[in-house]
Amino acid sequence: MELSLLLGKQTLSMFLILAVGYTMVKCGWFQAKDSEFLSRLAVYVVVPCSLFHAFQVEFSPDKLSGFLLSLGAAVLIQGLFILVTGFLKKPMKFTPVESASLIYPNALNMVLPLVTATLGEGYIFYTVPFCVVQVVLLWTHGRMLLSGEKHVAWRSILLNTNILSVALGLFCFLTGIRLPEILDTAVTNLGNMIGPLGMLIAGMLMTSVDLKRVFGNGRAYKICFFRLILLPLITVFVLRFGGFSSLHPEAETIFLVTTLAAASCSATSVIQFSQIFGEDGGYASVLNGMSILFCILTIPLMIFIYQIL
Repeated sequence: MELSLLLGKQTLSMFLILAVGYTMVKCGWFQAKDSEFLSRLAVYVVVPCSLFHAFQVEFSPDKLSGFLLSLGAAVLIQGLFILVTGFLKKPMKFTPVESASLIYPNALNMVLPLVTATLGEGYIFYTVPFCVVQVVLLWTHGRMLLSGEKHVAWRSILLNTNILSVALGLFCFLTGIRLPEILDTAVTNLGNMIGPLGMLIAGMLMTSVDLKRVFGNGRAYKICFFRLILLPLITVFVLRFGGFSSLHPEAETIFLVTTLAAASCSATSVIQFSQIFGEDGGYASVLNGMSILFCILTIPLMIFIYQIL
């Protein structure tokens, strides 16, 4: 219960940062379109630094096996999210923004700071696999979903800064290479911007839509229900009753991190990608903002259910 309450407080603080972004535009200090630059900054600079720095830990066989277990869980859960959303797409008439908001939780922008605040920096390492899987899927499946393209731009993916940062970070982890102190500090500080920057972008974009109309729309609440209740419950039951807990000494905590990632709000990367590829970034930001507000309650609830099962 203590962990659930702590998670609720941390989630609320991130919602307040979103409110700051909203207020900045409403007060005339910035315009909503200024968030496009911040979106590109997040996608091409801040996220790569955050992903790379997570690999700057001491190598051990136990760490590697835990990383691989977390990677397998991430592939399984994200695959299930794609299948469940695909199954519901026709009857629910999901738009590309809605489908992406369901499939991709905010593992990068929300879970990294939440894990740091609640479990400690040592467990960020086990958050990385979910982020890695999500980055790869976002630049393949997510890109095609939101851009309407029917092919995978492999060259763009392989040369993408996020993919390169993961590959470089993994190489450094396996070989024991560490950054010099000054460079490590710079990369760390840039990576630490990921949570606040994502929330600011979401808040700025929310000013471009009619909040009364959207928050009065029952459909948005349905999307939030699927994102914050249905899909996380599937995650909890699969990880708890799938027979995976005996695979690693820290499997229970590793899967708790996976559950936390799966239960988070819709990814702010969906907002950024929607802007880049001409989809409805305003609606994506509203779904993100609504899900952030609701996950103040739902994330602690899902973690509580995970712990008592």
